[in-house]
Amino acid sequence: MLDRIQSGLEGTARGAAIIGGAAMCAAAFMVTMDVISRKVFGVTMRGSDEITGYIFAASTTWAYAYAMLTRSNIRIDVAYVALNTKARALLDLLALGLLTLYIFLLARSAWSVVEESWTFNYTAQTPLATPLWLPQSFWFAGLAFMLLCLAFLSLRCLWCLAKADWQGIGALAGVKSLDQEIEEETHV
Repeated sequence: MLDRIQSGLEGTARGAAIIGGAAMCAAAFMVTMDVISRKVFGVTMRGSDEITGYIFAASTTWAYAYAMLTRSNIRIDVAYVALNTKARALLDLLALGLLTLYIFLLARSAWSVVEESWTFNYTAQTPLATPLWLPQSFWFAGLAFMLLCLAFLSLRCLWCLAKADWQGIGALAGVKSLDQEIEEETHV
């Protein structure tokens, strides 16, 4: 059952990362067209910088969960690889706990920003006058989804800790081995 839940979270995260990537490509296209139209015709597309900023903020927060669930996040592992399995698992738990705390604090602050923007009907001080709660909601939702994924991984790792399953913790929250990285890159 836990594998099914994790698979569902991974599928959602993958879909969000793909949508975010497509949105980033669309934003890059929009900026390119803006630069070309400004250079060639002397006309600018108003709001392209604003929209791309919103897209970047939202798509990056949604990509966090994908990076975490696929263990694609970057960690400095110079000393880590020299440790035994138990020590690595304990460091993985510590890292996961600290990341969960950080994302919790960030998501809580993000919610305060969204709530204030909604309450006072704040709009961007730009020609588009975007109601700020709208892009901020996508940004907050990405952080909330990351927090959900971290909470799930934390509980799953704590279950492994209770069983002294050090390799299980490593498989959920640890750094990928070089062999795992090679296998993943060469798997067609």
